[in-house]
Parts: sequence; C-alpha cells; structure tokens
Amino acid sequence: MFDIVALDDDTADELGGLIGRRGQTLVSLQYLLNVIVARRLGGDHVFAVDAAGYRRRRERSLVEMAQEIAAEVRDTGDVITLEPLSAAERRIIHLAIEKEEGVRSESVGEGEERQVEVLPE
Repeated sequence: MFDIVALDDDTADELGGLIGRRGQTLVSLQYLLNVIVARRLGGDHVFAVDAAGYRRRRERSLVEMAQEIAAEVRDTGDVITLEPLSAAERRIIHLAIEKEEGVRSESVGEGEERQVEVLPE
C-alpha cells in the first residue's frame, strides 16, 4: 500500500485533486503503477494507492451504508438498488451484506452501470 499523506493543511486541500471524483484518479494512478511494476519486475507484485486515508474512509462508509440498507430491507421487505459502483466497491457491499441476517445481495446491470441490489431472504 502506498499511502500519500499531507504534512500541512494546504497540501491536504490539494490531495482532493489526486483522489479525483469518487476516487477515480486514485484508481487510475494505481493501475498505472501496477502496469509499470509488472513490466519492470514481472511476477505478481500488486500495489494499492491511497491518499489521506480516502480508501479506508470510503470502505467504512460503504460498510455502514450496507448495514443501514440491510436493516431497512429487513424492516420493509423492499428491494433496494444502490447507485452504480466500481467492482471493488460492490465487493465491499456484498461482503458486508453477507454478515447481515435476513438479507442477500446481487449485482445487476452491465459495465459502469452495474449496481448492487439488496433483497430480503
């Protein structure tokens, strides 16, 4: 894991540009880093890139959201469809829902429009 941190408030404000909208710039930077490392070193070296703890905060936020949605689905019996998410974010949601009783999840849709549905069991 490469974690980029800010040493002062001015630098912290600038890290938003490195993170990008919904973390997309971080994802692209991570992809480029892994391509370069694979070409130079070969093998199975895989690196993650984070800036100012964005990925950890986003994961916590997704897990909390999954728990809240699971409670709502259990209470109402309704199916709830989340906004489109990246494959990594969908995986976080699926893993969080697996731990919840009385609900299940599945991915629906295609490509960048792929979403998670949370359903009662």
